[in-house]
Amino acid sequence: MSQANASIPFTFDIPDHRPRMPGQQVRPIITVDGDRIISGCEPVVFIGANGAGKSRLVSLVATSPNVTLIPADRQTDVPDTLGPVAMHDAENMLRSQQNNGYNIPGMGQANRRKVQDINQLFTYLKAEEAQVGVDFYRATADSPTAPRPSTKIADVERLWRVVFPERRFNLQSYNPRVERTLPDGTRNTYAASNMSEGERSILYLIARIVTASAGIVLIDEPEVHMHSLLARRFWDVVEQSRLDCRFAYVTHDLAFALSRRNARMVVVRAENVVSVIPASERIPPAVFEEIYGAATLSVSASRLVFCEGVDDGSIDRPFYEAWFNSGGTSVAPVGSCTAVRQSTYV
Repeated sequence: MSQANASIPFTFDIPDHRPRMPGQQVRPIITVDGDRIISGCEPVVFIGANGAGKSRLVSLVATSPNVTLIPADRQTDVPDTLGPVAMHDAENMLRSQQNNGYNIPGMGQANRRKVQDINQLFTYLKAEEAQVGVDFYRATADSPTAPRPSTKIADVERLWRVVFPERRFNLQSYNPRVERTLPDGTRNTYAASNMSEGERSILYLIARIVTASAGIVLIDEPEVHMHSLLARRFWDVVEQSRLDCRFAYVTHDLAFALSRRNARMVVVRAENVVSVIPASERIPPAVFEEIYGAATLSVSASRLVFCEGVDDGSIDRPFYEAWFNSGGTSVAPVGSCTAVRQSTYV
């Protein structure tokens, strides 16, 4: 099942052998310029400078089959109250809002519309929970030992607790709430509509990921409204939660791009001009210059490791990345052993 479109420089192919068992990995294929295939299940990062055409590129694939698009311009105000709606109707309203909420191919940046699907998104989650509950009630009437099913809301709440261990997102009623445990042990409960912008953004992204179909999940500006370390931790968790999806990120944040483990990098220079960096190579200094205007890179990490070598194929950096194997560690090759010592002087 391929997406063939001459106006975009890459296509998506989702194999027919979709995962059938929990934990089984899917291996969607991304083909660039018709012949360069990025197979496997690792993330793919489309990087490029501001104005390079990344968002325009995203809009061109907004209607591609087998692709869940999460655009950068997203409305994340959580409603105070949700209305009961039948699951079929709720799902139709959600998909209609998402399909109509982004760029229309052929329109310019000024015509981009913010996606306003959050009401329909959480209405659908509540409708799915209600339908699962009805089905379970009927199943136990015939078989009292029927296994208890899971719901998408339960998945949202679980992922939320992984990212924010001290906070509980509660959607048990039709009034979304957040319960936060304070350092002194007391609990503070408030409406989800009063969450911070970062909290709302993460909640929206979790809900979109949980409701995504198996295949490609394409995220424009995945780090927006998040601290850099939180963004890295969040997407690490999300990637592991959906092994039936392959994640593709569109960003100009090189620190975030480099945080994706074993990711394949694709440089966007125009909306229809992209180049794939070979898996055995690092991002060339010229790309750093295009994005930052200078061959420098700032990193956000809880631990920064300086090592010998340079990004020219030497084994130092891959060795130490494998050795530490931590999302909170960044490895920076700086040249000679003398340069390593000098880099640690403060």
